[in-house]
Amino acid sequence: MGWGLRTRLRRAWGSKPSKPVILMYHRIAATDIDPWELAVSPTDFEQQMRALARTRRVLPLREFVRRHVEGSLPRNAAAITFDDGYACNALVAGPLLETLGLPATFFLATAMLGRANEFWSDALERVVFDSKAGGPARVVVDHYREVHIDLGECADDNQLGRGWRAMQEPPRTRRETAYLKLWEFLKQVPLEVQYDAINSLACQVGSDLKPRASHRPMTFDEARTHSARAGLDISGHTESHLSLPMWDREVQLREIRQSKQTCEELSGRPCVSFAYPYGDYSNETVECAKEAGLDCALSAFPKSIDDTDSVFALPRLMMRNGNLDEQVGFD
Repeated sequence: MGWGLRTRLRRAWGSKPSKPVILMYHRIAATDIDPWELAVSPTDFEQQMRALARTRRVLPLREFVRRHVEGSLPRNAAAITFDDGYACNALVAGPLLETLGLPATFFLATAMLGRANEFWSDALERVVFDSKAGGPARVVVDHYREVHIDLGECADDNQLGRGWRAMQEPPRTRRETAYLKLWEFLKQVPLEVQYDAINSLACQVGSDLKPRASHRPMTFDEARTHSARAGLDISGHTESHLSLPMWDREVQLREIRQSKQTCEELSGRPCVSFAYPYGDYSNETVECAKEAGLDCALSAFPKSIDDTDSVFALPRLMMRNGNLDEQVGFD
């Protein structure tokens, strides 16, 4: 259906009632290699935010959650969230949100703050889809777990992952297969082991080890300044972006508490919300979140908010490039 016809039909029929939604962003950047669709271009992001301001009642996450518990959440309510703590959140998204008067919460993987490294999955993407890299490699962790891949010869454009969406389609090429295999393998290990493995991989296949400034995390100063902007909050996303259910209770609780504490020290405010890395959680993870003194925790399950949704498993819509209405839509 064309946009003009859709608009005319809505005017004739009236817009159907919407449901409350929590939006999830990661990077604000233009890119053509983005396996997990974490990047929304600055142009599309601005258009989405301006449309959101016109069509939705955008609430701070704390108020959104409180009103959800009370049963007073407006049907057209929305909350804006960002995961991980990319520098572009502070440099691009923050100023625009402040200008538009839109509140948002930014969930930070606090061990990454101030590091020159890219986030591990970005570093892996950089190495695997490096046109100068090629050949076989053996990646070993814990001295006994290993995975073998082969990138083949130096790739042409058809091999470099452009346009591939790992959540929507299977790997199309040898490099995409290698990336997904390594991503699933490295997701299971600690942060420093991930970087050791990726550095080893880069050396074996002849890739550049230098991180890209475009993918860097925030510095401590950027996080502190960002949290001082009107309407913007920072809160925990674990220390090292672990998939929490893969780890024992002690590790889960420490990761949640430490990221919460760091964000409180940076912002000077209590941090009572949390986002599960990868959207992964278990019953034990929820108990750890409660024990850490949190009021709510957010998943990545892609749907709008229903009255029955637990405040410790709130769903979110992952935002991509494109029109806001086509992604948030009408029910």
